[in-house]
Amino acid sequence: MLEKDLLSVIRVSSFHVQMLLVRQLLDRLGYKQIQFMGRRERKEKTYLGGHEFTADDRVGLFDVQTVVKFVGQEVRVRMLDELAGVVRRTGSDYGILISTHGLTNSAEFHLGSHEPIRIRVVTGTEFVRLLIQHKIGVREVPNLQVDEPFFRHLDRMSRQVSRFIEAVR
Repeated sequence: MLEKDLLSVIRVSSFHVQMLLVRQLLDRLGYKQIQFMGRRERKEKTYLGGHEFTADDRVGLFDVQTVVKFVGQEVRVRMLDELAGVVRRTGSDYGILISTHGLTNSAEFHLGSHEPIRIRVVTGTEFVRLLIQHKIGVREVPNLQVDEPFFRHLDRMSRQVSRFIEAVR
């Protein structure tokens, strides 16, 4: 039940709240030097669009760059193609597509077709499980439940970001 409740709260949250959640999750997963790539609003590319982050890290003796694309809708083949193109254009090592939903049948069929580019898809169910595992958006009182004050705080931050973006235009 917690997974469904958390996913419902995330899906109705603003785009900026969703981006902040993804940013926090990437940090907890160990990604460093996480940066937003350009766009700051949903409408700048497609209506529902998405947003990309880059995460640079050192693994052993190697510097590794990952492009992470977040979308708040079902994953389509076009999104996989776009992510593969960004990974190729930026010379990144990996691509991760995170969605609050699942994959279309067509996207699932084409998932491995971008080789040698390595792409990993994290669907809504896995996304929520990772958030719960890393204690993001949930709290223990006495059982785990959605942390509503946390989401209200993110919403306030989101509105501040939106006002800032409007002010600098």
